[in-house]
Amino acid sequence: MGIIFIQFSTTMGLLISDYFRYQLDKSLAEEIMETILEYPDKQIVFVGNHSYSSNEVWVKGETLGASFFECDKDSELGVNRRVIGFIKTLGYKLDEPTIEEYEVAKKISVDVDSYFENYSVIEYDNLVIIKLSDEGI
Repeated sequence: MGIIFIQFSTTMGLLISDYFRYQLDKSLAEEIMETILEYPDKQIVFVGNHSYSSNEVWVKGETLGASFFECDKDSELGVNRRVIGFIKTLGYKLDEPTIEEYEVAKKISVDVDSYFENYSVIEYDNLVIIKLSDEGI
């Protein structure tokens, strides 16, 4: 009986944590989309990544509890595929950047504050860059 309770508690902790992580991701995505509404014809590029502190998400498994803004951070497009895919599920229309656009965005954002420091974005040519962190730049 004790093993069943432990497994139940672990599973419920993961599910509850993932629910709260989803709410945080959704809120962040909607905030970012509201910020970039003034750039309707520009390519959106995310640089860096963002995860939540243990106070915000209680239990984290391999993927349960992990933010869309942190998954695949080491891929050739960083978090862009996962984040843009998630934002599309919220009803927004975005395209993935090319590898070249992502590389340009990383170079441009090196000495710029992150989105979380002053809710700003970087406009460069046809790109709007949202710098989530310095990691991966």
